[in-house]
Parts: sequence; structure tokens; C-alpha cells
Amino acid sequence: MKTTIMIPDPLYRQAKIRAVERGETFRELVLAALRRELADAGSTPAESPAIDRPDLFTVNPQGFAVLKRKRGDTATVSNAWVNKMREEMGI
Repeated sequence: MKTTIMIPDPLYRQAKIRAVERGETFRELVLAALRRELADAGSTPAESPAIDRPDLFTVNPQGFAVLKRKRGDTATVSNAWVNKMREEMGI
């Protein structure tokens, strides 16, 4: 996803310098900082138990887990089913 944020000039310059010192891009620095921040708050999408179940889920381009459908599967996803899956996966 592409987004625009306003960053104060002094903070931007400081971040650019840090990125150059590490040999990475500004984008890489920001993404790493966001991952650290989100990891401190709990599990991130990349660490979600659903992602560890490739037999049940795929990951879409936005990083969300998407339930796989099997050929001929006519099951309906309900709140009860989702809650059961959450309990089984410890989510």
C-alpha cells in the first residue's frame, strides 16, 4: 500500500542519515521501525498463527490471511466457524 505522511524536517533528516549509516533506504528504515513498534504491541500479521497454516490460508498482497477454498467446497464461513478456528489456532 502506498501512503503519504507528514514528517517534520529535522526528524526526516535524522532518519535519512540513520538509513545511510545502515546502508539501507529510508523506506526500509521506516518499515523496520513499524515492524518493531507493532511487534512490541503483540503479534504482527507476519507472525500470525494463520500465516503458519499454508494448508488453510494464503496471504494477499496487503498482508492479510485469506482462507483457501478447496475444489467443490460449498461450506459457508460463519461467525461460529471463525470463532472455532480462532480457538483452535490460539488467536
